[in-house]
Amino acid sequence: FVSTVFANCALFFVVTGIQFWVTPYLTDYLGAKKLTVVFIFAITSITAPIIGLAVGGTVNDRLGGYQGKRGVARTLKVDACFGCLAAIAAISAAAVPSGKAKVLGYESFPLGFDANCWAVVALLWITLFFGGCIVPS
Repeated sequence: FVSTVFANCALFFVVTGIQFWVTPYLTDYLGAKKLTVVFIFAITSITAPIIGLAVGGTVNDRLGGYQGKRGVARTLKVDACFGCLAAIAAISAAAVPSGKAKVLGYESFPLGFDANCWAVVALLWITLFFGGCIVPS
């Protein structure tokens, strides 16, 4: 029980940090427009955790949930995998370089985002998705 509480505390600490820093990071470091960042991150922060909750709960239920000691161990292993995938996506988001990236010959994607901003947003979506997968268990 205590380990699960600490894991949830760490998860929500990270999510709060992402919510606080994503707008300045994308606008100041990657040069995106603030209104676009707010809109895109609102969509990301709403959809990713909700879909993650549904997927995480379904996966753990299909694998047996907390039925017996083996079920608990299996659920914790699955959650550890979800956590590792979230961490990999978060670290990858932090490693995206600043500046304009050319993709398919274009420097800018729709909505004034360049390729690097979209990469960061996609990786943050993955981070929040797998973080949401952990919550049901």
